[in-house]
Amino acid sequence: DVLAEALSAATPPPPELAVALAAELAARLRAQAPRPSAGILVPSSRGSVEPVERVFVDDAPWRRQREIVTLHPGVSSDDGRLLGCRSLRERLASECEDGEAVAVPNRGGHDAIGWLRRCLQNLGEDLSLSLARHADAMGAKKVALFLQEDGWGAECVLDARASRLQGAALFFCIDRELATQDVERMQRLLVCDDADAERNGIFGEVLTAMYSYSDCPQLLINGRLHFLDLTGEFVRRRGDGVPCRSFVVDRVRQNFPDTFAPFETPGLAEYPTVFRLPLRTTRSELGERQVPQHLRDEMRRAAAVSDKVLLFARHLRSLEFRDGPTLIASHAAEPRDPAGLAAFFEALPSDPQGWQDRAPASHLSGITITSAGEVSDEVSEWVVSVVAGLPCGCTAETSTPRPASLAPMG
Repeated sequence: DVLAEALSAATPPPPELAVALAAELAARLRAQAPRPSAGILVPSSRGSVEPVERVFVDDAPWRRQREIVTLHPGVSSDDGRLLGCRSLRERLASECEDGEAVAVPNRGGHDAIGWLRRCLQNLGEDLSLSLARHADAMGAKKVALFLQEDGWGAECVLDARASRLQGAALFFCIDRELATQDVERMQRLLVCDDADAERNGIFGEVLTAMYSYSDCPQLLINGRLHFLDLTGEFVRRRGDGVPCRSFVVDRVRQNFPDTFAPFETPGLAEYPTVFRLPLRTTRSELGERQVPQHLRDEMRRAAAVSDKVLLFARHLRSLEFRDGPTLIASHAAEPRDPAGLAAFFEALPSDPQGWQDRAPASHLSGITITSAGEVSDEVSEWVVSVVAGLPCGCTAETSTPRPASLAPMG
């Protein structure tokens, strides 16, 4: 109380003394002394002494605003927060938030991290190929996977903790624009116990694949930037049970240019949906560190066989792999009878019940695959026979309730 009274005296102390008093008061509070009953005043960068509620820690110096009162530079940011100053960075981040975004809190205590860890143990094929298959199931015609190892600036970011997201990353880009409801659905999969039936579906598998690479996938769609911060270690408010925090892109670009810089990578603008997966830099609750070279090797293995994915795809016609600006491989499929192939898929029942007592359906299709990349350019002709139906000995009641999908057999 004596220190607080000295700071709030009728004749304010000179700046040097005010800084010393504030530092001593912070030290006492750090040692568990009770907070002063009459409130706290702190020295500001203007040379005045102000109520702590009006003063901000200047942790976003690139966006200083004339009307904002900031803490005197002689008082450390940690001391300022302990005394009760608010964060300028947090204020700017709040102004960037999408006020219309639907937040889905974890009220049921669902152990999403435990669920993801169990799913990650069962992953089989190269995950980059898995992402391509899932994009086809979501209706995408064009998919690109970019590995960017170069880092970006880590100062002008939404949250100091988010600086760890500015390193190497995998971009997963699709030409189908996801809807706001899709983001809500992904949140619900992460936090709601009643979503168990959906977790084996497409979005559940996409989330599993993304979290295998990253602890905080980012999603850019519809002028909004979403952070799926499941562990709460990057941008999520402390104590907040909502796994997704959403921001308006124009405001982020203005207030936190380093955060948005990765999404200005050449080649991304043509895709309405961009997932960015910052590679895990250390072991975490969700998995091991992701080494860029290991992912680079995986992408080259996947690129060598990914043309076959297009043979059995319903929608997907183009698939591209890049290592920075270098093209690893691109594949484009051109069915000889695209209208007939589309009609065949449209006629398929949408769930197992529709196949009950129904003979398998089949379609014979010619497909041209044009490939380019590091090794050589190639054009190959294929004849693909697609047979769709319930597996032998399986009934609609025993089939998993999920949309029909195709996979090569034999």
